[in-house]
Amino acid sequence: MNLTNTQINKFKKLWKKRFGVELSDDEARGKGIEVVQLVETVLKPKIKIKNKDHEQEIC
Repeated sequence: MNLTNTQINKFKKLWKKRFGVELSDDEARGKGIEVVQLVETVLKPKIKIKNKDHEQEIC
């Protein structure tokens, strides 16, 4: 996964506004990718598998 320069700059501004810390481009890229991966994990749809004995959800 990669972030564009525009996305990195926007993330840097949001980070500075929220935490008062300026990030380098590399730091912002790393943290931005971590945030995107976290959101993807949280929003990942669940798949329901049914068999005759029980129903199971798999992420």
